Amino acid sequence: NCAADLIEIFIESSRIREDLVRSTSFGKQLFNSHITLREWLPEIPERPLFEFRAFVHENKLNAITQYYSVIESTELQQRKEEIKSILLKFFEEHIKGKIPHESFVIDFYVKENNEVMVIELNPFHNGAGAGLFDW
Repeated sequence: NCAADLIEIFIESSRIREDLVRSTSFGKQLFNSHITLREWLPEIPERPLFEFRAFVHENKLNAITQYYSVIESTELQQRKEEIKSILLKFFEEHIKGKIPHESFVIDFYVKENNEVMVIELNPFHNGAGAGLFDW
């Protein structure tokens, strides 16, 4: 049963548990979590270097970092400006002004064909991982 399997995965996931505990620690007024399901794409875990975390403050994308900060990549260094341009364009065309918060943290994935996907949204606070930055 797919639904039962999904619920079991959610219950057993330490990542989900940690995120929910962290979210609820802000109190009822700030707790507003949603679960959104999308098609599983095996290329995402196969290409972890192409997941990025971006920091948006007052509807301006201020910083982008690679999500997996323990991996150094010559390819990412060589494609830095290209990837930055791809993510900024995607943000301006598809995200800016469409999220009901002015400040947030957003994770993107850049596919092999340079198409961009949103992985997740997080509140803008120091509980969100900072990648190669420090809070």
